[in-house]
Amino acid sequence: MKPFLTLLLESYRGLKSETIFWVTVGLSLLVAVLFLSIGFDENEISFFFGATNIEFDFSGRGGRLVQEIGYIMIFTNLIAGGWLTFIAIILALISCASIFPDAMKEGSAGMLMTKAPSRLQVFLAKLTGSLFFVFIQVGLFVVIVFVAFRWRLGVWNFSVFWYVPAVLLVFLNLYSFMVLLGVLTRSVMTSIMLTMLLWGISAGVDWAITYHESAYQLSQYVDAPTGEIVPEEEVEFRMPEMEKVEGDPQILSQIGTLKIVHSFFPKNSPIMESAEKKLVLDGMAGMLASDGGDVSQKLEDEGELDDAMGKLTANDSTFYSIGTSCIFAFVMLSIAGWLFCRKDL
Repeated sequence: MKPFLTLLLESYRGLKSETIFWVTVGLSLLVAVLFLSIGFDENEISFFFGATNIEFDFSGRGGRLVQEIGYIMIFTNLIAGGWLTFIAIILALISCASIFPDAMKEGSAGMLMTKAPSRLQVFLAKLTGSLFFVFIQVGLFVVIVFVAFRWRLGVWNFSVFWYVPAVLLVFLNLYSFMVLLGVLTRSVMTSIMLTMLLWGISAGVDWAITYHESAYQLSQYVDAPTGEIVPEEEVEFRMPEMEKVEGDPQILSQIGTLKIVHSFFPKNSPIMESAEKKLVLDGMAGMLASDGGDVSQKLEDEGELDDAMGKLTANDSTFYSIGTSCIFAFVMLSIAGWLFCRKDL
């Protein structure tokens, strides 16, 4: 155990000595503080702790609730949707991309392997050190956001901490593939480019499934008198006079094929969406409870909330998305670890 901890410490020190480590952590803290700086009152929204203001009338009916929903939406759509889901993970992948290719170079890895720790211990220590780096980055970010929610909304929304394991799992899904490429090719640039390609294909297939499912749902509604499929823009207005029928079987077949293909890829978008849904639901419940009254009744009165949550629901269940993603990461790391232990260094 001691050799492993020593290797882990050395791996972390190596990451910390890199300039990109401090740049990444600094940017995460900056984004979190920028979110913390956003405030509002009945007449305006303020930014940068009041340095800049935008007039907005919140004094009407439901004004406070509109403020609170808007604050949550800023986080989920801009901060989490833009920073945590994409930019922070890309920076983390770039920061850790050179770890295994450098370890495979003659001299660097060779010196490590002549010592007491086994090759497997070296592999696991470097992997754990990379995850610890991401944990520090995301953990500090989420703590500041947690404080921001308490300061601005007056509620302790602990659901924001679901973003920590969500981001770690998304990073691990992509990093496991990067580690395998690093061991195979010993090239940092190749590992980064092919990992980004994997991410793009996974996101593209996920988008295609969503698009086809929407098209299939629309194909289930036809004009009752004529039996013709109603255009998408007219469905909502003509709902009372339409009838639901069996959808287009060709679209259903395409959805099945896409889901089979998607099962071999990590489910990054559904994982992040599950954390987002948990945050929004718990945040709304906490805010309504702080206003007093029956939470369930108030939620029932807000029909728009149910519709919004439906849009946040992933194509597949959270258990399926997490399970298949973990299997993907396990397979990639198992192959990479086996090659790392056996390949000539």
